[in-house]
Amino acid sequence: MSDRQDIQDVLDTINASGFPVTVSADYLAKTPPAASLQHLDGSRWAKRYVDGSGTRELPAMIWYRTSGADSSSRLDANAALRELADTLEALGDLPGDVTAIRASGTPVLAERDEGGEVWRMALVVESRRESPSVE
Repeated sequence: MSDRQDIQDVLDTINASGFPVTVSADYLAKTPPAASLQHLDGSRWAKRYVDGSGTRELPAMIWYRTSGADSSSRLDANAALRELADTLEALGDLPGDVTAIRASGTPVLAERDEGGEVWRMALVVESRRESPSVE
């Protein structure tokens, strides 16, 4: 499998999780509510074995645009992202080569304007890689 497929699998998993908005890949719509999963720089091998197999870590960010700009809306946005993290971390049967999805931080208010607010939360996606086939 590939990093691309891992991100697609995570995107599909988030969209099946009950998160209140359909999440797009690398595109956060201007009109709330909207959400996006962004693949970040810094993918790395967490473990690498002599045969070429190992465990990859892919950093990602979930962005969540809300229409509210009051305390109640902020608490709702924060709670939705925290619940998503709890749901993803509790999943035992993940698709493809993905072995774990975990939050690497807490939800943070990233941007505020007249249309609402944008929240973000960092994720780490772990996946396994088999040794390359030799023909």
